[in-house]
Amino acid sequence: MNKGFGLIDTIIGLFLLGLIVVLILPIFTSVYNQYSKINSKTEMIYLGESIYERLCSKDEYSKELIDSLTHNDEVIFDDVSVEYLQKYESRIIKIEESESFLKINIIINPKSNGGNISDVEFEASILK
Repeated sequence: MNKGFGLIDTIIGLFLLGLIVVLILPIFTSVYNQYSKINSKTEMIYLGESIYERLCSKDEYSKELIDSLTHNDEVIFDDVSVEYLQKYESRIIKIEESESFLKINIIINPKSNGGNISDVEFEASILK
């Protein structure tokens, strides 16, 4: 008499387990997508800040870039690691120029906008 109830208990248990998995799986997918967006945004912020620090350091590449900015309104910053070059494009736009400083806007764009990630922009001033 208990043999039939064991089969029904197993079927009900599998049904409940399947129902829980179907309800929980979209939550995990959403969490993973949000994590990926946050990770990309954090990388873009880090890249923008490191570009600004590099421009302030006055090394050879930075000096050439600043000289180029005095003649052009926009330049591409491409002296970063290959990993960042594949993922992001870094542009520097001249906003204002005076004798002693340049007011610039650093814009980091994702090359593939898979998660609808917006650009990261920094407005800064650098001494010439």
